[in-house]
Amino acid sequence: MSLAPTSCFLGTFLVLLLCSNIQALDLPKDSQLFPPSFIEQPPKMYVVYPNDDIVLKCEAKENSRATYMWEKNGVPLDRNDTKVIRKQDSGTLTISNSNGNMKEFQGTYRCFASNELGTAMSNEVRVIVEGMPKWQKDDIQPIVAEEGDAVELPCFPPKSAVPPRIFWMNSTLLHIIQDSRVTMGINGKLYFANVKLSDHHPDYICHAQFVRARTIVQKEPIELKVIPSNSVKYRVPKMMMPVGSSTSYVALRGNTLQLECISEGLPTPENEWIAITGFMDPKRFHLDEYKKTLHIEDVQEEDDGEYECIARNTNGEVRHKYTVKVESAPYWINRPKKEVRGPGEDVKFTCEVEGKPKPHITWMMNSKPLLAENLLPNIKMDGENLIMYNLRTSDTAVVQCEAGNKHGHILVNVYISVVELAPEIKTPDRMNYSAVENTNVFVHCKVFGAPTPVVYWYDKDMSSVVRKDNSEILTNGSMEISDVTSEDEGMYYCTASNSQGNMTISAYLDVRNATQIISPPDNQRVRKGGKATFECIPLFDSRMENKIVEWMKDGMEIIEDDDDDKDLPEPPSYLELSDPQDTSVILTWIPGQENNSPIDEFIIEFEEDRFEPGTWHELIRVEGNQNTVKLNLSPYVNYQFRVIAVNELGLSNGSEPSDRIRTPVAAPTRNPNDVRGEGTEPTNMRITWKHMRGIDWNGPGFEYIVRWRRQNQEDWMETVVTENFLYVENTKTFVPYEIKVQSKNELGKGPEPKVVIGYSGEDIPNVIPENIGLEAFNDSVIKVAWLPVQKEGLNGRLKGFVVQYIAQNEKHRNKLIVHGDSTHASISGLKPFTNYSVTVHVLNGKGEGAGSETQTIRTEEGVPSPPTSLRVERLSDTSLALFWGPPEHPNGIITGYKISHHLVSKDHTDSFLLQTINDPSQQNWTFYNMSSKDTYKFYVYAKNSARESLPVEIEGSTMKELEFPPILNISLSRTSKCITIRWSPLDGQRNVELKVQMRNTSSDHWQQYYVNASEAVFNIVELQPEENYLVRLLALNHTNFQQIWETRSTALPSALPKNGFATQGWFIGLISAIVLLLLILVIICFIKRSKGGKYSVKDKEDTQVDSEARPMKDETFGEYRSLESDNDEKPFTSSQPSLNGDVKPLGSDDSLADYGGSVDVQFNEDGSFIGQYSGKKEKEAAGGHDSSGATSPVNPNIAID
Repeated sequence: MSLAPTSCFLGTFLVLLLCSNIQALDLPKDSQLFPPSFIEQPPKMYVVYPNDDIVLKCEAKENSRATYMWEKNGVPLDRNDTKVIRKQDSGTLTISNSNGNMKEFQGTYRCFASNELGTAMSNEVRVIVEGMPKWQKDDIQPIVAEEGDAVELPCFPPKSAVPPRIFWMNSTLLHIIQDSRVTMGINGKLYFANVKLSDHHPDYICHAQFVRARTIVQKEPIELKVIPSNSVKYRVPKMMMPVGSSTSYVALRGNTLQLECISEGLPTPENEWIAITGFMDPKRFHLDEYKKTLHIEDVQEEDDGEYECIARNTNGEVRHKYTVKVESAPYWINRPKKEVRGPGEDVKFTCEVEGKPKPHITWMMNSKPLLAENLLPNIKMDGENLIMYNLRTSDTAVVQCEAGNKHGHILVNVYISVVELAPEIKTPDRMNYSAVENTNVFVHCKVFGAPTPVVYWYDKDMSSVVRKDNSEILTNGSMEISDVTSEDEGMYYCTASNSQGNMTISAYLDVRNATQIISPPDNQRVRKGGKATFECIPLFDSRMENKIVEWMKDGMEIIEDDDDDKDLPEPPSYLELSDPQDTSVILTWIPGQENNSPIDEFIIEFEEDRFEPGTWHELIRVEGNQNTVKLNLSPYVNYQFRVIAVNELGLSNGSEPSDRIRTPVAAPTRNPNDVRGEGTEPTNMRITWKHMRGIDWNGPGFEYIVRWRRQNQEDWMETVVTENFLYVENTKTFVPYEIKVQSKNELGKGPEPKVVIGYSGEDIPNVIPENIGLEAFNDSVIKVAWLPVQKEGLNGRLKGFVVQYIAQNEKHRNKLIVHGDSTHASISGLKPFTNYSVTVHVLNGKGEGAGSETQTIRTEEGVPSPPTSLRVERLSDTSLALFWGPPEHPNGIITGYKISHHLVSKDHTDSFLLQTINDPSQQNWTFYNMSSKDTYKFYVYAKNSARESLPVEIEGSTMKELEFPPILNISLSRTSKCITIRWSPLDGQRNVELKVQMRNTSSDHWQQYYVNASEAVFNIVELQPEENYLVRLLALNHTNFQQIWETRSTALPSALPKNGFATQGWFIGLISAIVLLLLILVIICFIKRSKGGKYSVKDKEDTQVDSEARPMKDETFGEYRSLESDNDEKPFTSSQPSLNGDVKPLGSDDSLADYGGSVDVQFNEDGSFIGQYSGKKEKEAAGGHDSSGATSPVNPNIAID
């Protein structure tokens, strides 16, 4: 909760804003028109690729009812251009890409929104039109290096306004693994600090991914040849990137700066980064895995300075210094705000910006620059301030402030609205006010108008209240009456007047007797964290309707805050230590912001650098209204402190640490806690205690003095140890000992310790429980009881008893542990009507002793399981017999069976008919006079003296069993709109009911039809041509339909018209002529080819293999898609075989790569290849007569949607 002054008046009215020179006037919500104000603007840069439309958004608030105009390169955009689409009542501009050529629309655009009150203008947006990225064709020569040399593989990706993402792969689309030896620089080059023989590969390929263009292009493969060397020499590190000993960078505030440090040498150098000036904040300064790049996120002015990278190996080191100069594009410190004023008033706009270099500020009005030489007389422009004096309604306008430097521009649109309005009183008329005698009361009159209305107040006699000594009219229009009496009661009138008119309201003041507190709250004293309850009994005026009791603390009203406005407190600051003593010091601090939730307490923590350096421990807590405390310290500790604030939401961050204070040494002032004596064996005792913290040692040479003796004996045994345990050997079983543990150091001993009683080790109990009694409680529970045991023979502390029980004919013995000295227990979860054997054992800390004499009992009878093996046997057309077996689990003595049955019908179930069999040996029953046309369901129950079982059930009938299925020879035929099913019914089953079901395979809905088996045929009509259908037959088997046949069928396509052109003679002749001509051309090409090349194709292929003719395997697509997640990539290691060495080339020297910088291979949205290749289309893809195989596309532009 927060506190607010009771005297604070929250009604700040619009008339006060008009009367003040520093507050703005807010127009009422029902005003009709506002100057334009943007809610959506275009970005500052917009990049367009082939097949993209240009969409530049520009929207103003609806209440401005603006019209829009666009400029391109400072010239109004042609509204008649059919490619430019504008929506009605919207400024958004869409330029459609009809032919793929958008170059004519490249340029700088700006949107203007206007109405009769002014013009607002948007940011400038630079539209850049780029083609699909393509790599220039280069003559790539193999790079040859000796083993151990440094190597640099070049990569110069196509230039773009949006830099691409660079990565290196081989021809099988496996990524080149990077580590401390192999690194890709920011420029895309691949650097080897020293090459190994395993780096020898013919296909290092640089890829560039243009995300906005959804395209990946790749450079021609680079072959790296590594020559073995017998004299590989270690060498001192040398910088590869950047070169030289120092580099300067200009970083922009808020951006991310990357400083790279790539060196070569043998062994591979390791990097270290240091800040020569300043501090590397770990929240914003990050190194990559191998410390090759330092990333500075969200660059700030304090990052300006020098940094250094040191690359070292066993032969030496090399250093590179980075000088970072932080500059900034313009950013707002105080941006101007919209203003509403009345005529005759003044207004001041402030445009405060920062940047480096210092930004230049330009003021504009309605998008037109304001120049000092042509300003209106009532306008003054002073750097970052624009002042307008003695405003008129014609001064309503939109004001722009634009700030820029070499790094960018920022723009803001605000408006000044000058209005003339007749007075309007927002306070409701005829309001009633109640006040208590001798208090102050405010009678409100909220006024709006322009020019500012003058407010007058009159009493019930129409006399001006300014004549009364206790009345005052406030600047916001309200009236304050001080120390009201019964004479002030009555009607009052408020009149507001300006040049546009006047308005009057009335208000009634009701003066009540003062409220009295009959029983005030009493003082409370509660424990910290406890609850305090205060009671207050008031006496109100009898006319009071809303009786309110308000509570205050320290003169402030207590208000329960909205939790959304609360937050954790800010940490305290400025910690200061004073009055240091040997074991105390005074700590003071300044509390941080409460953040709308009072501070409940402060936590003072300490850290010391001798025993647990870097670990903070809580020392003390104090009330939230304190900011100083005397801290009690321990000797021989080097302290520093921090303070944490606590409110109802939680803890603040810790404050900055205080200075350190070191306390002098002293003898120990306390002894260890939790001293115990417990045996681990029957003949020993282990004395333990809680290890004392280092801050309690008070000095060097800390040890423990341990003394012990048998209880009530005179001689003490003593030894000194440094650990927190001691074993005493050769003791008797479970006997008491007196124990004392005292601390000591080089300056003396601690205080005399207290005596603690411990015991030597326990042994297995010798005593056995006696007089075991058992009682069967029900079919699953038995009760066990026994006599208490004597202490002699316990051989330790009595932990309880173990009740062991086992069912007859079972091997597993169960246990129930009874804790304490209880002498009875209940065993549950037992089987009904089963014999159980029970023993009871004594349990101490060592284990359980021998068991008592075994007692046996049988649980009571329970519910039997259902009868088994129920079957029905037909005897005749009117009789049948049931046969069954006894229950698997009788759970008692079976006394007989019960039988019931009912008629099964599709529509209803007849009443039950019950039969009882009292002879348990009779396990059959015969039914007579049964209907031969119906089916029955039978239920058989087993019973014992306890209760009945659940039934076992079966269906049966006296009907003669018929063959199933009832039809044979099922066949199917189809047309474009019909499926016909035929069958042959069996003799005697012609009246069996069949069900035909059919559904389209693209649907889950079954259509079904009923048919009699005697019909032998059924047609399914109104099908869709060439659609797949699932068809099945079901037959009625007694009471249920069972499936007997299923197939999948496709409706035939619709037949072509009989008089189609394909049947015309002229069409057949034309097709025949074309086929004949093609056949002749094929024969001529075959003859010319056989007389062609005069050299061996195989020899040429063995001599030179086109580096770009590589197989594109199906699985490589999956590898390419893994570009989005490097975690799933398969590495390209030195063991990967080279394509040039092990794979037979599929192309010739004259490959597709010779006809373009890249070959375009695109993917559909589902990830499949479209298979379109770009390049010089007039060239023969097969490579002319020199080719002996199909050319495989390489250098693919892979389009990613």
